[in-house]
Amino acid sequence: MPSLLTTASWTLHIAIAAAVQLSALSVYVPGDLTAFEDAIEVEEQNWASLEGEFSEALDALVEKHTQATMGGRNAEEVTALTLSGNYTLDGQSYPFVVKKMRPHYFRLELSTPNGLMVQGFDGSRGWLLPAGFDAENAEWMAPGPSKTMQRDAIMFNYLVEREREPVQLSLAGSSDTKPGDLIGIQAQLPDGGLIRYWLNPETALIEREVKTDFSGNDVKITTAELSDFRNIDGLQIAHYVKHFRTGEPESELRVESVEIVESFPPEIFSPAIDKPGNESD
Repeated sequence: MPSLLTTASWTLHIAIAAAVQLSALSVYVPGDLTAFEDAIEVEEQNWASLEGEFSEALDALVEKHTQATMGGRNAEEVTALTLSGNYTLDGQSYPFVVKKMRPHYFRLELSTPNGLMVQGFDGSRGWLLPAGFDAENAEWMAPGPSKTMQRDAIMFNYLVEREREPVQLSLAGSSDTKPGDLIGIQAQLPDGGLIRYWLNPETALIEREVKTDFSGNDVKITTAELSDFRNIDGLQIAHYVKHFRTGEPESELRVESVEIVESFPPEIFSPAIDKPGNESD
């Protein structure tokens, strides 16, 4: 089933990244993503002139989110974890297992009718093993998808990890100022990508996330809504993620199990491409 092995697989690892990283979105009107982005652009211009005045507010907000997410734990103490659950697309559900380890290791296994599909990031490059193929048929990802995988391989989000990741943060504003509106923080990545996190003003947890990637004249926007946060060994982890594309619901992910562990064998994050008996590209 080619659609599952291409577009759907990317949707899945983005949704999983949102769940693991506890990230979020904005004052978002479903079905009107363009208008939403235009509104945010206007607000960013207004906030830019006040950025200096709000730097302390930004630091305080990031710290509040970090404390709410980590439950007072040091983020560096969480070195590896496993998530498992089900990914639903077009009415069909597919079991998945994800393993993550610091600093930038990621492995996703998705069970499909055609066999097991695997995606991974070995610390420097992303790779893919198509469903039903033997391990030696793994292939390196193109630079664009590999960068996306690297971004999603961080343990938590860029707010929690800002001291360990090369990212610039700024207040993203809001399309309104009513009590209860989500509070926005924008992360500018070295590769030009943007991530807007939108925090619940009471819990400081991220409830929505908008990722914008640029490639030439193309702009790719992915949106995720997070809910059902549960306490896992002191951490607040979202157990439900709804994914949108161009404002329309596309897929959903339900996390059923989370286990925090010390480490994994590093070789599970590497493809068989460069191992003895296989040719290197």
